Amino acid sequence: MKNNKRVFVLASVLLFSGFLLGGNSQVVKAAGETDTASVPTSDSVEYDIEGSNVITSDDGTVSADITYNGVQYSVKGKIGTTVKAMSTDGSGKSVEVSIIDRKSSEVDDSSSNYKINLLGIYSTSYQVFNSFGKEVKGEYVDGGKDYSLSQKMTLNDDDDYDKKNSYYLIGDDKWIKPSFKGTTISGTDNFTLKSNPYFAINKSNPITYDDSEWDNYSINSDGTVEGTVKKYSYEYKKDIEYNFKGSIGQTVDATLTPEEDTEYDLNPIKVKIANKPLSKDFGFATISLSGSGKNRYELYLCDDYSNYFFKEGSEYPGNTAFFVPIAKVDRDGDIFYEVTQSEWIKQEDGVELSTDFDYTPEPYIEIVQNQVITSSVTFPSNLGEKTVSDITGEVGDNLTVPVPTISGYKADKSTVSAHVNAEGTITTKDSVKYTPIKSNSGSSSNTDRVKPEYLKQTVSTFPDKPNVKLYHLNADSMTADDTRALAPNSDWQSDQRVVVKGDTYYRVATNEWVKASQAYIYTAHPIVVETKLNGIKKLASAEGNTVTDRALASDTDWYSDRIAYLNDGTTEYYRVATNEFVKQSDVNEISK
Repeated sequence: MKNNKRVFVLASVLLFSGFLLGGNSQVVKAAGETDTASVPTSDSVEYDIEGSNVITSDDGTVSADITYNGVQYSVKGKIGTTVKAMSTDGSGKSVEVSIIDRKSSEVDDSSSNYKINLLGIYSTSYQVFNSFGKEVKGEYVDGGKDYSLSQKMTLNDDDDYDKKNSYYLIGDDKWIKPSFKGTTISGTDNFTLKSNPYFAINKSNPITYDDSEWDNYSINSDGTVEGTVKKYSYEYKKDIEYNFKGSIGQTVDATLTPEEDTEYDLNPIKVKIANKPLSKDFGFATISLSGSGKNRYELYLCDDYSNYFFKEGSEYPGNTAFFVPIAKVDRDGDIFYEVTQSEWIKQEDGVELSTDFDYTPEPYIEIVQNQVITSSVTFPSNLGEKTVSDITGEVGDNLTVPVPTISGYKADKSTVSAHVNAEGTITTKDSVKYTPIKSNSGSSSNTDRVKPEYLKQTVSTFPDKPNVKLYHLNADSMTADDTRALAPNSDWQSDQRVVVKGDTYYRVATNEWVKASQAYIYTAHPIVVETKLNGIKKLASAEGNTVTDRALASDTDWYSDRIAYLNDGTTEYYRVATNEFVKQSDVNEISK
């Protein structure tokens, strides 16, 4: 398969300390934190958004994360196109996003000799623009001055590219267009422009319905709605298809399709069959608010024909009439009328419309999303408590958790059942019993247990730890060698494994052993992997600890040189940097 996206290749031993999210981003946003967006004015037609984790490939394909109304969406498409972006929380929300062609330079203080002169006297004013090339209402700078230019930006939406659509930064997010009459530029333009697209959502129709990307429904003659949706399962690590049926306004159980029911053991999910916010203009009509001026009627705002109406905080008095082009919206049985641009009044006693009309409601399907929890699962065993890290599921899910393997022992089960709790924990009532693996003679004495097992494998020491001690095997005990050690981040062939007094060791030379707790097993496996779409992917260190200040953006490609078996060998990871590993279940292999 041809792959045109930029693949991140880490040289030699994959040493680098930069951010793994690509583009110019340096910050992973915390849950709920929003991207910077322009404040829409009354005549603005778009929400303009700076993306995070922006990556532009050589063929002009852009991938990024944006946040709109508190929800994070993953965007992917060509510059200049409008695409459907899916939410990263698995809820099935989507929004149509335009990818706007913009190029900009880095901020360059050394360009202070490059200036723009705004002609005129002090009272002459010039319009200020923001970083999206939009006028900032009420923001002007004085004429009759020189301004140093520290950054350049161009928007490629016109043939007169270099002049008409160039902007220069003169202060904190204050940009000036040199194409205005009365502006002259002095100095040399040494700015180097690079692709830096931004993202726009149409204000008048953002299309943020909570429908699954795969939903398929029909409306029956009795008005009921039936169809299918797909929802991501953390238990099976894939999208599962469900059937639903109900009336508009209902929340119903969606059950596994017959095909899925034979393969998966999952509970029904909740699906809301809501009214898509439709509107219809029908010419000029009059809305009258009855009563005296003491009567008050609350105003509402709508998320621009999105999901919900909410109170604005202001009111209209009674004895008022509006003669306007009317838009009508039915939101889950509540009727709203648009009386001014973006202001709505709810149908209630005292609100009278001179003309009415009917239309056929259109449903949209919303999967009711439970909270997603990532936590460790701890269970008792005869060898002490054992913990499996980074298990993920939705509140209420029942999950299957792999049991860690311990060299020299056999567990009485390969998995335990765990439950995801509302308080943010994942717990199990199961316990595990480990039994020593007996020798051919049937004896389980300590002498048999320290008999080395022949096992060829490759091991590597942890990159962020000091030199690793070597040990000598003497009968049934190990003795530390204070004169020899293994360097950090070094790879070794091992041909034997032994368990001594509960500790596992790997042989890396003649009677030189390294503790398993100070190294990890790996298999050389050069490959390009692609992160899955459902959100940012966590990284782990070689010791299996979560990396807290770096992550991989969704739908990005990475070069990996090996598969590592971390967390006591229970979980497979791909190495994408010297001490940074992504879980096998979070990626797909795409090419070698």
